[in-house]
Amino acid sequence: MITNTQPPIYRASTFKLETSQAAWLTALGKLPNAHALQSWTWGSFKSRWGWEALPYLLTVAESSWEPLAAALVLKRQLPRLPYCILYVPKGPAFNYNDAHLRRIVLAELEKVARRERAIFIKIDPEVVKGWGLEAERPSPVGAQFLKELKQRGWRFSDSQIQFRNTVTLDLNRSEDDLLAAMKQKTRYNIRLAGRKNVIIRSGTPTDFPMIAKMYQETAQRDGFAIRPLAYYLDAWQS
Repeated sequence: MITNTQPPIYRASTFKLETSQAAWLTALGKLPNAHALQSWTWGSFKSRWGWEALPYLLTVAESSWEPLAAALVLKRQLPRLPYCILYVPKGPAFNYNDAHLRRIVLAELEKVARRERAIFIKIDPEVVKGWGLEAERPSPVGAQFLKELKQRGWRFSDSQIQFRNTVTLDLNRSEDDLLAAMKQKTRYNIRLAGRKNVIIRSGTPTDFPMIAKMYQETAQRDGFAIRPLAYYLDAWQS
């Protein structure tokens, strides 16, 4: 729930580039809504595939220099042009319940975009829009954040990379309870796999050619583009 209490005033709040991997990991560990795609490792991986990783951290004296927000900004220079595109995958990471902090973080990202001469900056905020079906139980924080984005001139992108929905399972429940909550067809397929002796195991690099072949066939059948197979192997081994 969005609080109505008077927010703190963070003076001279500004994103600064973090150069220490250890400091970045420590900061992410203290922040809510921190995602693996905001990690230093992911930035290093993307740097090998045409992107420049810019890890920005927000710390101010009013918070005893504790991290308030983090944004791993990926930068890709446009060929033969003095412009770039910026992307913040599954970020930025901060407390979205803090309305004042939301405004600061968005303003700082806009400054970064202007400074880097970006034609656009894209974010994937790890904030809940709602639970259940889309209009079933909307999130007040998510709804307010979307409203603020629109007021500042941000627009919803027709080109989406990340999954729109997330399914969570309470693994403290018994297997029977989990199966009972699924659709009948889902339960049937799971049990059919057992009868067909389907085995689940951890994959190894020797499995990669088979997985790559299946992915290529799926992409061709369903009509979507995929990256070079070396990209996926690098991601897996990273």
